[in-house]
Amino acid sequence: MSFHDDETRRVALVTGASGFTGSALVTRLLSRGWRVHALDLREGAAREGVTWFGVDLGGDARLEPAMVGVSVVFHLGALVPYNLGRRVPDDEVTRVNVD
Repeated sequence: MSFHDDETRRVALVTGASGFTGSALVTRLLSRGWRVHALDLREGAAREGVTWFGVDLGGDARLEPAMVGVSVVFHLGALVPYNLGRRVPDDEVTRVNVD
């Protein structure tokens, strides 16, 4: 059985889902029949097949609810130096993205 033929396994988790690359990936996955669990600090547009989870990956995020039924994870979430209109210190960017 092919991974793509098993309808019950076609749920992808996308971190950074409302960002430039993440939102493009969500669109592509939906066009291929996937359901998406989308993680981001801010919720994107309501779309059929997408379940949004507001999560701060830099904090003490509980990811278990978002992982239910997921068969693949695309980790695109990252903290950028200018996030939501505020300057983020370099050490915080490094801690979240590298450490």
